[in-house]
Amino acid sequence: MAPDADAALPAERARAAPAQRSSVLRGWDPSDRLLAILFLLPTLALVAALYVFPLAWSFALSFTRFSAIKSPPPRWVGLDNYLAVLGSARVWEALTTTATYALLAVGPSCCSGSGWPCCSTAASRAPACSPPSCSCR
Repeated sequence: MAPDADAALPAERARAAPAQRSSVLRGWDPSDRLLAILFLLPTLALVAALYVFPLAWSFALSFTRFSAIKSPPPRWVGLDNYLAVLGSARVWEALTTTATYALLAVGPSCCSGSGWPCCSTAASRAPACSPPSCSCR
């Protein structure tokens, strides 16, 4: 055999042999999906601890008579808290004020904001792009 053929043989074997892993991970071949889930678990646990738990706790407390200042334990009242809120004139007045503001201030702002880019660009002067209220046709 020529010396070049003998030198090429170990290089071919090295390419064909599977990569060696450390003894700790030998036999464990995580897929990309499993690895992604493992990386997401700490974040999901943090989200659950900071957002989901307080939300669930507050929802459960909404069915009780509870005071964070006084010491008696929470007392179950069922839907009485919700009925008291929905029966209050002040709540309905606040909801009416909020709905009026949302319709009269936010609504036109969104409509004018979405129509302005179409009217202001030269490329949009085509009839297909111009909204009916736009004067740039």
